[in-house]
Amino acid sequence: MSRPVYWPAECFFEPIGNTSALCLTRDLPPDVDADILLLNCNDCRNVLFTVFCEHSKAQRKLDFTCSDVDSAIIARSLILLTMAIDGTSCDTIWNIFYHIYLDEESLSTLVDRCHKLVVLTQTLDQWHNSAYGACIRFGSTSTLSEVNRMLSLYADSVHISTPKSAAESDGPAKESARDWAMKNLHAYSHSSARSAGPMHKQAERVFKEHFDLYCKTGMTFTDEASRASAVHENPTFYHSRDGPGSVVHVCTDPLAPFHTAPVFGDADSDSVSIADVVGAARREFSNWCRVFRAAAAKSGGLLVVRFLLGDPLAIAHMFEHFDRWKTRTYPVFANPWSAHVLELSAEEYERGNAPATFNVIDTSTLWDTMGMYNILPSLSPILSTSPQTYSVLYTESFVRWHDNPKTGLAGYRFELFSETALWIDLCPVDFYAGFSSRYNPEERFPGDFISFTRRHDVLAWKRPCSGDPIAHSYPTPQLTFRDPAQLVPLLHETYYKLFGHAEWTHHLMAGMDIWHRGFEHSHYYYCTRESFVYLLKRVRERFRFAPNEWIAVMESLLERNLRRTEEPLGSNEHLCDREFRVQLFRHGIYTSPGMDNIAKPATGRLSLWSEVSSLVRVYLIVPRAEVGLTFGATVMRYGTSALTVSVKGNGKHGWYQCLHTVFGSVVDCGTDAVPDVRIDEDHLGMRGKSDLVVSFVVDTAALCGGEGTAKQADVEIELFIFASLEERVVTSPRHPVHRITVFQTTLEDRKSVFVAPEPFLPSFHYSTDPHIPPSSQLDLSSSLPMPIGKQGIVEAYRILDYASDFETTRFRISLAVHDPHIAQLLRDHGTDLLKIELVSTCTTRLTLAEAGLVQDVIYPLPVLRLKLLTLDLQVSASNEVTIELTAQLASQSIEVEGYQLYATSVILKGDTICPWDIHHVNLDRMPVVNLHTPKLEGWLMEHVWKQMSTMESMIRASGMQYAPHGLMVWRLPKDSLFCTLCRPFTGSGVHNELGKAFRVIRLDDTTAPNNHPGPGDTILFMSGLRYDLTSHTVVADAYVLTIAPPLTQSILAPLEKKHAIGSSLLYGEEMRMWKQLLPAMAERCRSWSHGPNCEYKATGRIPLETQMHVGDPLCSCGRGKDVEGLRRVKAWAPFAPHVTRIAISPLFPVWYLEPLMMKFLRRAGGMTSDWTFKQLTQKPPHCVVCQRAKYELKKCARCRKVTYCSERCQREDWPRHKKDCRGLIKQG
Repeated sequence: MSRPVYWPAECFFEPIGNTSALCLTRDLPPDVDADILLLNCNDCRNVLFTVFCEHSKAQRKLDFTCSDVDSAIIARSLILLTMAIDGTSCDTIWNIFYHIYLDEESLSTLVDRCHKLVVLTQTLDQWHNSAYGACIRFGSTSTLSEVNRMLSLYADSVHISTPKSAAESDGPAKESARDWAMKNLHAYSHSSARSAGPMHKQAERVFKEHFDLYCKTGMTFTDEASRASAVHENPTFYHSRDGPGSVVHVCTDPLAPFHTAPVFGDADSDSVSIADVVGAARREFSNWCRVFRAAAAKSGGLLVVRFLLGDPLAIAHMFEHFDRWKTRTYPVFANPWSAHVLELSAEEYERGNAPATFNVIDTSTLWDTMGMYNILPSLSPILSTSPQTYSVLYTESFVRWHDNPKTGLAGYRFELFSETALWIDLCPVDFYAGFSSRYNPEERFPGDFISFTRRHDVLAWKRPCSGDPIAHSYPTPQLTFRDPAQLVPLLHETYYKLFGHAEWTHHLMAGMDIWHRGFEHSHYYYCTRESFVYLLKRVRERFRFAPNEWIAVMESLLERNLRRTEEPLGSNEHLCDREFRVQLFRHGIYTSPGMDNIAKPATGRLSLWSEVSSLVRVYLIVPRAEVGLTFGATVMRYGTSALTVSVKGNGKHGWYQCLHTVFGSVVDCGTDAVPDVRIDEDHLGMRGKSDLVVSFVVDTAALCGGEGTAKQADVEIELFIFASLEERVVTSPRHPVHRITVFQTTLEDRKSVFVAPEPFLPSFHYSTDPHIPPSSQLDLSSSLPMPIGKQGIVEAYRILDYASDFETTRFRISLAVHDPHIAQLLRDHGTDLLKIELVSTCTTRLTLAEAGLVQDVIYPLPVLRLKLLTLDLQVSASNEVTIELTAQLASQSIEVEGYQLYATSVILKGDTICPWDIHHVNLDRMPVVNLHTPKLEGWLMEHVWKQMSTMESMIRASGMQYAPHGLMVWRLPKDSLFCTLCRPFTGSGVHNELGKAFRVIRLDDTTAPNNHPGPGDTILFMSGLRYDLTSHTVVADAYVLTIAPPLTQSILAPLEKKHAIGSSLLYGEEMRMWKQLLPAMAERCRSWSHGPNCEYKATGRIPLETQMHVGDPLCSCGRGKDVEGLRRVKAWAPFAPHVTRIAISPLFPVWYLEPLMMKFLRRAGGMTSDWTFKQLTQKPPHCVVCQRAKYELKKCARCRKVTYCSERCQREDWPRHKKDCRGLIKQG
């Protein structure tokens, strides 16, 4: 498996999601079908809420594939959805789904439903022909059978008796796992108040009181009578994949999935009660069920919810396998603790009824339990690459840190996002955009020992080129490394970051820092060597090295990994190297010498095989008694470090952590000549009595040494664990290494060890011809006009930036000139005739004015404009002309200078238009903010002001809009956004003669001559405020009108006569920014479609205009549509045919970019750690030789007037400067 195996400790059952529901189509245009994959779906809250957020007239298809490792989660979701379709009372559904104890009526309804579903889930045909089969599907037969088994347990609920108290029991009551969990609640830092969004601080008290009540009663009832009637334990909480008597997770909170911001934001006082919050959650749940029932009743199969049981990574690999080879079976286990092998349904997948690639993938909070290097390499191949799909991958994380936010997201270093984009072609949108339309509230958890801050962070990952208004229309350019050897250090550093923390010697020398890191990340780590192999697969496919080049890369990487073991006290890497090579061999990535040439041994069990394979799977049977003896009560409750198998013999010794474990028995169903085994799983798991079966893959050479005289009886096999990090530090700080042997035997122990051949995993063999791109990428020449020269493969290479002393990545593109006339012009005049400029984030424009030709050159990632955008000309011996362009990779948003041309990106693909970095909203389904509550002004202004980052606030105080080096930190009109969102709805703004706030706002530009505000051409009608529940913020429901100067007075005269128009003054570039934002604001809330005469499509420009009084930035397709809210105001009604509806929201800073910006400025400008505000707001001096800008430049020791960045530049300039130096001294 791609994850380490831990002894599962006390397995908690998580029947309810711990984050508020998200709309999964928020980054898709309303007219694009959605193929959605939910990994670790937990419950169906996101499905219900996504359907709820759809426009009432929407006709697109929503296809959900919901996967989970626990069949109980799927069974519970099936019960909920079928009840919603049948119109069962929402109060009853609520009780069944969220209460641990049920009343008689609810239990009876649940049992009857389960009996009905047990009959329908006998076979796939029987289910698909049922009344629910058109809407609810199953992706595999094993999923259906496991759900049927769980439903049968629910139906047979007679044995679940009314719980007794300790006083009523015959003897002293044994502390149950749930009692233990409840008693230790103080050890868990938990709060669901984040679901209240902007009011999360005000909600903390009520949520804490409700959570305590739920922990004591297991219900959301607030009255004693209802609680007294609920005496039956809910069987859907009692049974799980871990068997009966499952332990509900201590952080299970039925209010967490719901959005409670309206309850606290609209309250007239602070006296919000538990009953108020529970009532609001119940009403929201009822609305979800009502809308889902209506959507399921529609004909045409527009709504499909498909369930699939399995491990998230195994399912991802299965879909990749099916997409490439069209086979439904994949030789991997479905779950880490299951014996089932994944096999997709023939009806669903062979007939094309179900997708295998998706334009939306939601990973829930898997980032925190699996890590980025498991998620992204596994999921990127099944994220659709079609230009029309607007694909997006969502990750969630409870970011937690003590004093440095860069250690959040499970310790991931955010500056490596650009490196990830280089390898996998995915990056977080806000990493390059520099802002987010989502608000992530911070939660502060004080403690006696360690205090920490946490936030629920959601990242949307997209392909970088998809946000470029020009490059998005074309396939991603093919990329390769000019020198493959430069890739080795990058891969090695990533390898060491993944596995270096697992080295006991590393921890031994870590000092007191081990306390913080230990308690922050516990003793779990996320990856095995197989995880890194999947990353290598993506890298190899991304750069398409020739076979000999790739072999050289792998040999150098393996050598470098082992070389690092020469640190003090040694390392474990030389023991894990064997498994790494096995996984490389198994996946077809690299074959180590000797692994593919195995001689049949003369003795031992392998000598009886008719044919010896290169890889075998070893099954180790660990007796139940040994497991119980080794894992005492403390370990069984808190867990262990990763399980590890040691194989030692024949002069070889290796550790293996890519293990598969399951409780059950191994059945020998083969012969000595043709071995084969089958595992009979015990569904009771650790609660049963079966032995533990541990299997792993080894190369045959490790067992027989590759020699015909090998004695396999000498091969020792040991299952062991290391003590956890906390135990090493807390219990035995002087002796931190504790190796606990679980079971030990030899290869020839036929009672405890079984061996069977292991098949190779399919490997994608791409073409190595650089002129033939792989099937996943199309040739640019077929779609991109190339009048000057044919664009070749993009070459990446690393080079040291002497000014910053950091390595940077550069791209080089060659354009082969085939036109004889152009070639002759270039041979005669060189590059003087060529002009190059950056026109968007990933696109440079090459102009040959002499021939009247213009060509766009596409890069795979955003590049810099002000640094190293160079042009060169090469003429070969055969007189062939090649143009070479070089650009530098931008490492984060403040370096992406192409975004300075666009405040936000709105992408036109074919007939569909969509914002790239601002999510969609359905204004009609959003709760309206109560504008009459006295608390509105306080929380609204505080919330909207949070869109200012620390750096922006400092620069704002200086009156500047630029940071050093011309980097536009403040490229969004945040001041005017604040005024627009707050002043019309609070008492803080300018009022008219009647004492009312202006609700009609004219944007007036102050850049007119003599600094007098010019008459604005943009009018905003602020209809109201709504809660954006998905993003924990607010949205202004508004309408925009753009008018020409001659019509300004005549059109606005009635409103001006009533003193109903207020003015919002814009400074600097704010008017241009507003006109760039308006298309995104209109597109994000549209429910209409663009017509054939759309100006966007005709001109290919979005926005149409950015200058005042020149024209409308918006197309005419949305004018007069969805304007019912405008017509309700009598004075506004005449404007209805001319306005376009828009959604205005705050644009928040990206919290993890702030320290990176400071780090970048120090690196680029020579800033020290004690930099000042003055340094930040003033441009640094330049080196007189190379013109590099740095704050801490060296000066000539004599005159102290001329500055240099290095001694090399000073020596180079001395012949010139020595003539002036004496004169400067006299002047000084």
